[in-house]
Amino acid sequence: MKNVLMAVLALPKEYPGLDALNSTTVYLMGCMSFGQFCCTWRSLEDPARFCPFCPTELARRGRAPLSCVGEWMLLENEFPRTDTEQMLLIVPHRHVINVRDLNGSDWRSIGVLFDYYEIGGSTGGGLLMRFGDPRNHAGTIDHLHLNVVRPLRESGCSLPLAKNVEGHYGHKEDYERLHKFVSEIRDRGGVEWLFSDEGIVETQPSVMK
Repeated sequence: MKNVLMAVLALPKEYPGLDALNSTTVYLMGCMSFGQFCCTWRSLEDPARFCPFCPTELARRGRAPLSCVGEWMLLENEFPRTDTEQMLLIVPHRHVINVRDLNGSDWRSIGVLFDYYEIGGSTGGGLLMRFGDPRNHAGTIDHLHLNVVRPLRESGCSLPLAKNVEGHYGHKEDYERLHKFVSEIRDRGGVEWLFSDEGIVETQPSVMK
């Protein structure tokens, strides 16, 4: 548990600028809720056990794919936005973190799963995949996936690809929120609580039906 903990303990109180932060910190900064923050921390520390898209954690949460094609699956998004009607994820079964590791079979499977979404009655929306260094995007999970989003009409839904330094959902705001979440973990018992059965049950999303 040293890697994430040491990265967090080394953080200055004031936002130092994006280039001064490592990828672990940037992933944690993108989390909008305490539960998402805890899940992301565990997944960064021990992806084999806690990556939300890998077999062990999928089984722990009782998550069943809506459909599977080849080495890919279609999942419900556990952290849906309030300005969307539906958020789905197209995810590889294997723990892929580099887009260059995708091959032709992967892209064909992605296409078939997107067709499944369209056949299911989609009236339009968006398809987004973030990849690479998290300093260049607004993702929170170090496991490649595509977001399939059906927004609420006239909701003004705007999915961030990257974030502004200042303003709404800017890096400074994210950094302040990160410190609040770290303080909450400390108050609840620290890293020991975070990785305990109690901590996992309290902070993981509800089981999907």
